[in-house]
Amino acid sequence: ELSWRWRLLPPVPEKPSPFAPGQSYGQAGNPTVALMTGCIMDALYHRTHQATIDTLVANGYRVVIPPQTCCGALALHAGEKDIALRLARQNLTPDLLAADHVVLNSAGCGAALKEYGHLLAN
Repeated sequence: ELSWRWRLLPPVPEKPSPFAPGQSYGQAGNPTVALMTGCIMDALYHRTHQATIDTLVANGYRVVIPPQTCCGALALHAGEKDIALRLARQNLTPDLLAADHVVLNSAGCGAALKEYGHLLAN
């Protein structure tokens, strides 16, 4: 039997995330939202992403999944600024920069992306 600590973890979905870079949802010409899926969020809670996409499309937005890598949050928190800077640069793709809005369902990734302006200031 699993210890109580393991029972606290979320169940891992049997199917992998259905979201991949380049996918889009909603009508072309509508305001565009780039959905950053994150690492753990995408692996364990991709149903949350689907609910986000459904809500945004129902409210007149077009949602795109831009190419992305790790947001760099863990590196940033660990003081590994060079790693975080490299990851930030990789995430600033044309798809992301062309979007009217950027949405994240992961608080940690959101906090890291808010630091990109400071991180990339030079």
